[in-house]
Amino acid sequence: MSQRPTGKRNKVLTSRSYVHEACGEVTEIDGPEFQAFANPLAEMEQTNCGHCEAADSLTQFYWEDTEETIADYFARHRRNIPDDVLEQTSHEQVIKYTVRGAIIGGLIAIAIGSLTGFATSLTAGIVTGVVLALIAIPLFAILHFMKFEKKIVLPLLEKHLGVKDVGELR
Repeated sequence: MSQRPTGKRNKVLTSRSYVHEACGEVTEIDGPEFQAFANPLAEMEQTNCGHCEAADSLTQFYWEDTEETIADYFARHRRNIPDDVLEQTSHEQVIKYTVRGAIIGGLIAIAIGSLTGFATSLTAGIVTGVVLALIAIPLFAILHFMKFEKKIVLPLLEKHLGVKDVGELR
């Protein structure tokens, strides 16, 4: 079983800067992008430089404040997480949750479109179904992704890394 880190909690960051080794320029990342990028449960292999726009391996970028490569940051934190837990947060699991949400959104659109078609006309039902599908499919996909983050990822970060927010990690 992994040991939870002890000691004082870090201030929760909402942004952080990294340096591209190749060009030496700094890229600041914030908001949801920072939350996703700083999450050691993410299976990232590369990122982009905000200055030269090159996509490069995480070994070619380092955090400006600690000078640790982002690849080493991920590896250091992932060492504290058992493989079976990492599997629970794999890309396949994220896709499964997101697709499940999209399917639910599509089924809701079909159901409402069908009911509209029966109550009014076939044309009105088709139009209603298509419009609702355009809204419901991406909406439910996003909602299921958010559910995955809240119900799966965040509890695992707290259990294995002792943080409630990836902004606490250094």
